[in-house]
This record gives sequence, structure tokens and C-alpha cells, in this order.
Amino acid sequence: MNADSLSREEKLLKRLKTPPLQILLSQNPRNLQKSIPPCPNWTPSFLEKSDLKDRSLSPWTFKINHKKGRVPEAIIEAVCLCRGCINPSNGTEVHHSVSVPVYGSILVLHHRECPGGQVRYHQEHLRVAVGCTCAAPVQAF
Repeated sequence: MNADSLSREEKLLKRLKTPPLQILLSQNPRNLQKSIPPCPNWTPSFLEKSDLKDRSLSPWTFKINHKKGRVPEAIIEAVCLCRGCINPSNGTEVHHSVSVPVYGSILVLHHRECPGGQVRYHQEHLRVAVGCTCAAPVQAF
């Protein structure tokens, strides 16, 4: 990537108000997992040193969603760790409620090459999981 395209991408990211991935990771690099861990069992020592995403009744981790031709190319998304939710009384997973993602919307740009070396961008609001919460299961009555 040359200096002109880098500065163009930086300008686009600023316009989108999306923090660069490096900033998010530098704040707490343990937030990003290489593989999805299992649903945790709470212990006092686990809770003492854990982030909110780990102490939630519906814990989550983060993964990176990569897509070439999109600005930003990498987006951090939440992934729920449990099918059920954590029972705060004993710290184990229960299944009378379910963990579901909470979504937000971010503005992204997609670019495509045009004749003459020009690049066109079109914007899209992308639905992104930002965390998880406990909910009653959807049931037919």
C-alpha cells in the first residue's frame, strides 16, 4: 500500500468513526481469542481478574471478521461462549434461558475497481455483534 492509498484509508476510517483494530487490541490484547473457548465456570479467583465480558451472565469473546475490499477490512465481533446462561448462585451454565448476541450497526465502505484505475466506494450499514445477553428462549405456546 503506498502513502496516498494509506492516507486515503486513514481518512475513510476517520470519517466512519471506526477505531483502528490496533487501538482496540492495544487496550487489552487478551480480549481477542485465537479459538473460541468453552463456556466458563465461575470461581472467585476467575471473577476477581476478569473483564465484564467474562463476568456477564452471558459471557462472550471477540473474533475478527476480515473482508478484503472493505473499509475497515477487519472488524471485531462478539461471539457468545454459552448456549445457556450462567447461574449466579453457583457459577455454572443453566439452560432455562439462552445467550443471544446484542447487535449494533457500523458504517463500512466497499470499494471496487473501475476502468482507468479509478476506485468507487459504496457505503453499507453492517450489523455487528457487540456483546451477549441472557434472554428467555423463543417458544411456541
